[in-house]
Amino acid sequence: MRAETELSVRTASSVQEAIDAIVQAFDYPERLSVEYASADGRKATTIEIERDERIEKFELEFRANEPNENPVLKRLTEDQ
Repeated sequence: MRAETELSVRTASSVQEAIDAIVQAFDYPERLSVEYASADGRKATTIEIERDERIEKFELEFRANEPNENPVLKRLTEDQ
């Protein structure tokens, strides 16, 4: 019997594929963290990567209320 806290194999597999795609897109950093927020039709995902003792932050923004717009990925600078 499966523990109630376990996700289905299909769900776990989908999550792992998504993580692998993100890690590959950032050229396999040593460490990666993801933070997601959604409000008023705007979805923002902040991705922080650590590579060679350096930390870089990126933001992926998608506006669900503007379906013809593409998601935008931008590097966040220190002064933002």
